[in-house]
Amino acid sequence: MELLNYKRVFLALTILTVCLSVGWTQKPPYIELGKTTIALNEAFTITIKVENGKVKSYAPFPNIPSFKKNTIASVTSSNNKGNGQVTSIDAVIQNYYAEKEGTFVIKPFSIKVNGQVVESPGITVRVGPYDKNLGEPSKLTPEDFIDLEKNKEYVDIQEDAFLGLSTNKSQVYVGEGFTVSLAFYVASVNKAFMEFPPDLGDQLGDILKKIRPAKSWEENFQIEEISPVEVNINGKKYKQHKLYQATFYPLNSEPIVFPRVGLKMIKFKIAKDEKDPTSLEARLNMKKSHKYFYTLPKRIEVKELPAHPLKDQVPVGVFYLQEFAPKKQIRTGSSFEYGFRVWGEGNIAEIHAPEIEENDHFNFYPPSIQQSVQRAGQRVSGWKTFTFHSIPKESGVYNFKNYFSWIFFNPNTQQYDTLRAKAKVEASGESLRNLEISSANVGDFYEDISTQSNSLSHNNFRQQVRHIVNIVMLIMLSGALFLIYWSYKNKHLQQRKEKEN
Repeated sequence: MELLNYKRVFLALTILTVCLSVGWTQKPPYIELGKTTIALNEAFTITIKVENGKVKSYAPFPNIPSFKKNTIASVTSSNNKGNGQVTSIDAVIQNYYAEKEGTFVIKPFSIKVNGQVVESPGITVRVGPYDKNLGEPSKLTPEDFIDLEKNKEYVDIQEDAFLGLSTNKSQVYVGEGFTVSLAFYVASVNKAFMEFPPDLGDQLGDILKKIRPAKSWEENFQIEEISPVEVNINGKKYKQHKLYQATFYPLNSEPIVFPRVGLKMIKFKIAKDEKDPTSLEARLNMKKSHKYFYTLPKRIEVKELPAHPLKDQVPVGVFYLQEFAPKKQIRTGSSFEYGFRVWGEGNIAEIHAPEIEENDHFNFYPPSIQQSVQRAGQRVSGWKTFTFHSIPKESGVYNFKNYFSWIFFNPNTQQYDTLRAKAKVEASGESLRNLEISSANVGDFYEDISTQSNSLSHNNFRQQVRHIVNIVMLIMLSGALFLIYWSYKNKHLQQRKEKEN
C-alpha cells in the first residue's frame, strides 16, 4: 500500500514537472493597450489576455469619452517561444473608434477578469485624419457616412441569443426560498453583432417592477457588473450575461406568476456586399438597429404548511444548531453567557430568538443578536446568534434543553423539526430566592402604615399657582404705580425750584 502511494506521488511530480517545462503554467490575466497614434478610421484596442488559460469571465470594458465602443471579438492563438515551450494565449479584444481628431487622455482603469481585478495605467492617444490606405476616402466626414448608408443594402444576420428568466424550483412551501435569475444568453457560434443599450439600467428598473412578487421577502444578490460566464445548455455553449438574481420567500399560498418581459438590445446590420463580416471595414460600415428579446412567463406553485399550532410563525428551511456554552461549573449569583446560534439555508431574517419560560432556577435577560447572510450560487444561507446573559438562582445540575428550543419546518423532509440545546451546567452556592425577597426591603413601609392617617386631603396645585401669580402681579402693579408717582413728584418739585430762582 505504501509503495502504491509513493508511485502516485512520483507520477504527480513527474506530470507537474513536464507541465512546467512546456510552459503550461497559467499566468495572471493582463491588459494590453493599442497604438498611441491612430487614424480617425482606425480602431484603438483594449485587449484582455490570459496565457495558458481561458478568459472565463470578464467585466464590461470601460467607456472612453470621445470614442465609440464597438463589438467585442475573441481571439485564441498559440505562439512558440522556443526552448521547447509552447504558450497559448486567450484574448478578448474591444475596439474603439474616435469621433474626431485630437489628443485624448485615457485615464487609468480596471477590469475584473476571471474573478481578479486587473489594473491598467491608462494612455494618451493621438488621433489623426482619415487614412486612405485603410480603405476610406480621406475627404469623408462622419456625417458623410450617414448619406452613404442610404445607398447601401444591409443584411440582418440571424442572432443565436435569447433572454431567459429561470427559477431553481417550480413548487415551494409558504416561507420556502426559491431563486430567480434573469440573464441574456449568447451562443458561442453566434455571428450577429449586438451590444447592451445605454438605457439598460432604466430597462431593468421597469422589468423588475413587473417580475418582483408583491407578497414575498426578497434577498437581492446585488449584481453590480454584467460579467459573461460560459455555461452549457442542452449540450450547447453560451455566454451568460446575468442581469438580476434574487431569492424570494412567499408570505402566503397565492401562486407567483412571472409575466413575459422584454429587453431592447442594440443590433448591427452588415452591408450585403461585405465578404468578411468580421473585418475592420465591415465593422466601420455596420448599421445600428434594435432588437427586442422576450422571456417566457413562469409560474411558481406555493403550498400551505402542514397543520401545526405555530405554522404561521416558524421559519422554513434547513437549519442546524451551534452552541457557545459556559463552563460546566458555575456559581449562583454570578452571571454567565450562553450563545444559541441557528445556521443553515433559509430566510435568516425570519429567525427569531427561542422563547424561554420564567423559572425558579435562572434569570434569563433579553439576548444580544448578531447575524450574517451569504448569497452565493443559487442559495441564501447564514446564521443568527442569540447571546443570553443569565444568573443562576439555585444550585443543581441543569440541562439547557429544558429551557432552549427552536421549531422550524424542513421542506426536504416535509416535517417540523426542533433544535434543542445540548449544553449542561452545574450550579453551586447559596440559594438566591430568599435573598431576592429580602433585598426588596419593604418592611419599614408596611410597619408605618398603622401610624399614618387614612384621611384624604385636597391638594389643588393649579389653584395655588393661580394665587401666587395674582400676588406677584399685584406687587408688580404697586411698584409701577409707586414709580410713576415718585417721578411725577420729583418733576413737580424741580419745576417749583426753577420758578423760585
